[in-house]
Amino acid sequence: MLKKMPPFFGIVLSVTLLWAAFPPLERSACAWFGLVPLLCVLREVSFRKAFFFGYLFGLGYFVSTLWWIGYVTVTGMLFLSAYLAVFWGVFASAYRYSSLHTSLARIFFVPAVYVTLEFVRERALTGFGWASLAHTQSGSLGLIQIVDLTGTAGVSFLLVMANVLWCELSSAGKRRLQAVVIFGLLLTMVLFYGHWALRRSFTGPEAAISLVQGNISLPEAWGGISKQEIVDKYLALSSRTPDFAPDLVVWPENSFPPFIWEEDKLYRQVQTFAREKHLSLLLGAVTSVEGKYFNSGILLGADGGIKDMYSKRHLVVFGEYIPWRKQLPFLSALAPIDDFSPGEGSALFRLPGGINFVPLICFEDTLPWLAREGVSGGGQLIVNMTNDAWFKNSPGPLMHLHNAVFRAVENRRFLARAANTGISCFVSPRGEVTSCVRRQGSGLQVEGVVSARVNAVDELTFYTKYGDVFTILCFIIIIVVLVWATLRRSDGYKGGGHVR
Repeated sequence: MLKKMPPFFGIVLSVTLLWAAFPPLERSACAWFGLVPLLCVLREVSFRKAFFFGYLFGLGYFVSTLWWIGYVTVTGMLFLSAYLAVFWGVFASAYRYSSLHTSLARIFFVPAVYVTLEFVRERALTGFGWASLAHTQSGSLGLIQIVDLTGTAGVSFLLVMANVLWCELSSAGKRRLQAVVIFGLLLTMVLFYGHWALRRSFTGPEAAISLVQGNISLPEAWGGISKQEIVDKYLALSSRTPDFAPDLVVWPENSFPPFIWEEDKLYRQVQTFAREKHLSLLLGAVTSVEGKYFNSGILLGADGGIKDMYSKRHLVVFGEYIPWRKQLPFLSALAPIDDFSPGEGSALFRLPGGINFVPLICFEDTLPWLAREGVSGGGQLIVNMTNDAWFKNSPGPLMHLHNAVFRAVENRRFLARAANTGISCFVSPRGEVTSCVRRQGSGLQVEGVVSARVNAVDELTFYTKYGDVFTILCFIIIIVVLVWATLRRSDGYKGGGHVR
C-alpha cells in the first residue's frame, strides 16, 4: 500500500502524524514512524520532484507546528515557515540520493543528513531550532539522557533512523536484517545508558529560588492597567513566600514596565523591596542605550543595587527584528515592529552565597550553544526568563518548555524558568519537570509563585565540554558515504536501492 501511495496523500499523512507528535496532542510515538509515508513517496521520484515534495512537506510541517507565531505576525510566520521548509527539501533530495545505495548505508546517511541540517537551522539567521523531531521525546526520560553526550542530535538521529528502517522493511534482504540488528543494538545501548543516568544524583550547594508568574496579558501590559498596578502585582506575588526565605526571586522577561530608567519611582519601589526582604531579585526590562533598545535581565542585590545586567543576544526573527529590512523593505510594512539590538557577550550572575547562574532570556533556552557556553564558563544553574503571553493558550508555551528540558539534561543543571503567563517551573538535571505554577491543572494563563531548593552542580558533561562532536561525526558519515559511492560508481557499481 505504501509503495503505491499518491504523493499528496503521503505528504499530508506525514504532516498529520508529526503534528500529532507535538503539543497539544503530544503523541510522541508518532515521531518514530511519521516520516514513513513521505519517505515512501520519495523513493522513486526524480531529484527535482523529491525536493519539491520535501519542500511541500516542510511547509505543512512548520505551519502546522508553529502556527501560533501568527499571534505575533501571520506574515512573519508564513515567511519563516517558507524559509525553514527549504531544509526539508534538501533532506528529501538527500533521501532520494540515498535510494541508490544499500540499506546499511542509508540508515546512517539519512539520519546524518537530518542532524547536519538541524545544526545549520539552529544557527542560520541567528538560529531557529524549534520543532526538532527530538523535542517530541522530551517526556521520554530514559531516551533523552543520551543528550549529555550527543546533544539533541542523538535523539533526532535515532528517530530518523527508525523511520528509514520502517521503509526498508517493506522488502526483504540480508542487509536490511543487518540494519535492523544495528538499530536494535543502538537503541538498547541508549536505553541502558538512560536507565543508569536516571539513577544518578546531582548534589551541590543549595539555592532557594522563587519564580513569579504575573499573568499580565499583552493588552494589560500595553496600557490596560497602569504601570503602578503591574509593579504592585509582582511585588505582592513576590511577598507570598514568608516561610521560604528565597535567595533569589525571578520575575519574567519584560516584567518591569518599559522603560525602566524612565520610571524612577517604580524602580525605587522594587529596590526597596529587595533591600527590605534581603534577597536578590532578577527582573526583565527594556533598556535603552544611545538610542538602541535591549531586552535585558537585571539582577538586584540584597542592598537594592544593580549587581549584574545581561542583554539578550539571540533575537527572535519577525518578533524582535526584521531580517533583510534594508534589502526587502516591504517586510517592515507586513510585520510592523521596531528592531531590538542584540547584547554583546555572555553573562554569569553570582548570588551572595557564591553560586553562579546562567541567565537566558526568552527563546535563548532553545539554542544549545548559549546554555553550554554559560555552563562551561562556570554556571552552576540555568535561569530562563520569558514572556510567552504573545502566544496565548496555544501549544507555543509548552513547546518552549520542551526545548528547555534538553538544556537541563545536556548540561546536567537544574533549570528555573519564570514565564509571564506560563509555564513557570523547575527542571531537574534528569529532565523531570517539577514544581510548576498551576491552577485547576493548568500552568497557562494563571498567576502564582512556585518555590524550590535546587542544587548548584559543578561537574561538566561530555556535551558541555566538547560540544557537537556527534554532529561532526554525522558530517563525517555523509562525506564517507559520498566518497564510497563515488568510488563504487567508478568501479562500475550500479547501485542497490529503490530505483526504476
